[in-house]
Amino acid sequence: MGGGGGFGDAVYYHAGTPRRLPFSRNRPKRTVWRRLRLEDHDGSMRSDRIVTRTLQRYWRMTRGLTLGAQGLVIDAERRVLLVRHTYRPGWHFPGGGVEKGERITVALARELQEEAGILIDGPPDLFGLYANFRHFPSDHIALFIVRAWRQPEVPPPNREIAEQGFFAVDALPPGSHSSVTARIAEVFHGRPRDDLW
Repeated sequence: MGGGGGFGDAVYYHAGTPRRLPFSRNRPKRTVWRRLRLEDHDGSMRSDRIVTRTLQRYWRMTRGLTLGAQGLVIDAERRVLLVRHTYRPGWHFPGGGVEKGERITVALARELQEEAGILIDGPPDLFGLYANFRHFPSDHIALFIVRAWRQPEVPPPNREIAEQGFFAVDALPPGSHSSVTARIAEVFHGRPRDDLW
C-alpha cells in the first residue's frame, strides 16, 4: 500500500481495511489503528521512525493517555514467549493497545491470541505498570505474567508478526528489546522494578 507524501494523507490499516485518514483534532477518539505498516510506492517498508512520529502527533492531539497490555508468557521450562514484528525491529513481549470501552484483561487475551495463538486459561497476574514516555507521550504499559495458557496451534508468519518463539531467560535472541531484558531481570532475578518501560 503506497503512503502519501505527508502526515495529512498517510495510509493506515483501520480494522483491516486500507483507508486514507487525515490527522485532525476532529477525528473521533475511538478510532483504533490495527495496522502500523506503512510502505513506499516501491513496496519497501518505510522507516519505523516515520510511523512512530506520525502516530505520536496524532495521539498527542486526540488522547490524554494511552494504555497497552503486554504478556510475559512462561512455559513449563521457564522459557518466555517473544515475538518479532514486521513493522519495528527487535524481539518483544506479545501485546498491544487497550481499545475504548475494553477491559485490560480482555485486551491482553485478544492480543495474545491474535499475535501468538495463545489462549489464556487462568487469571493473569499484573506484575507492574510502566510509563512508556520515551516512545510515546502519556503512554503506559501494563505487564501481566501469564502462567496458565495453551497454544492449540502456532500461527504462521503474517503481516504483523514475522516470527515467534519461546526462549530461555539466559539465552534470549539477538536484538531483544531493552525493555524485554529489563523486565526479565525484574521477574526472574529480583532486580528492583523501574517505573519506566
